[in-house]
Amino acid sequence: MEKKLIKRVSINRANMVAAGENRELVIFGDIGAEFNINIIKINGSSKESYYNFKTNTFTEAFVAANNSHETMASEKFSKVIVFPIKLGFLINAFLISISASILNKSINAFS
Repeated sequence: MEKKLIKRVSINRANMVAAGENRELVIFGDIGAEFNINIIKINGSSKESYYNFKTNTFTEAFVAANNSHETMASEKFSKVIVFPIKLGFLINAFLISISASILNKSINAFS
């Protein structure tokens, strides 16, 4: 059986504006490749929160909707992520995790 690869992951990594913004997460790979997406917001000294793919918001509790399991229907998959307003002087950091059974390791996955 031929291995299905995730070849590249792309998202704008520039600093976000304080008003929040939408960014497109794009994944390139072989048709039929499967992967999971998780996005975690680091909230400074408080508890992290998790992106809910059904409501497009961050939640403190981890639920099934915080994990997006996808199968490549074409060689390009995209999903818009809604990043929230940054309040006060807190610095928000986001961790985007892409896990797949086969990830092409010969390339820099994020661009």
